Amino acid sequence: MSRSIKEAHHTCIFYNLVAFLFLFAITSCSENLFGFGYSDMAPVPIHADETLIKRTEPMLMINDEFEPLVPPRYVQLKRDIYDCKGMIAPWVQQMLIDEFNFLAKRSKLQQMVEPVCVMYLEKDLGPKTGRFSVHFYENETELEKCSTNLRCKLKRARNVVLVLKNEHVYRSYFLSDFVNEKYFLYCVNPQGELIGNSTCYTMDVKSR
Repeated sequence: MSRSIKEAHHTCIFYNLVAFLFLFAITSCSENLFGFGYSDMAPVPIHADETLIKRTEPMLMINDEFEPLVPPRYVQLKRDIYDCKGMIAPWVQQMLIDEFNFLAKRSKLQQMVEPVCVMYLEKDLGPKTGRFSVHFYENETELEKCSTNLRCKLKRARNVVLVLKNEHVYRSYFLSDFVNEKYFLYCVNPQGELIGNSTCYTMDVKSR
């Protein structure tokens, strides 16, 4: 399996609850409560250079029990937060940025330029239910203020959950423009193709 994941202006209370809980809250819903469609769309290739998504190096620095091999930046009751550097392979970070910017352009949202990121490890969840998520910020200052502070002012969210399905890692994206109240969900498959306008949890996917 899993070696593939190893080899993987309102207040910011609203902002981060949307960013952190929104994806998980709807995973058990049989209907899409927020107006996002369940799409049977044909796969849309994202990467012009497929060598980026065909790397064999580990995606994350974790062991066979899905535990990180590096210490966290912040320790909280329900989650630990890790710097992307040293935890997530550089090629994975670039892949995620490329996919975020593709999806942002598709959604007519602002694209990211040299963002910084952290990885959240949800202690009570497994790899199939949202254990690992990556959160991108505009700069280090925003990361410091917002990665642990639910009351910071965040204009936009760029979060992706790494979801283990059928022994492969799918990428469930959440993009938002909080100022204009725009929110988008997308699912990208392991081949780097956009396969739906919903979370990967709700997608009925088949191995390829």
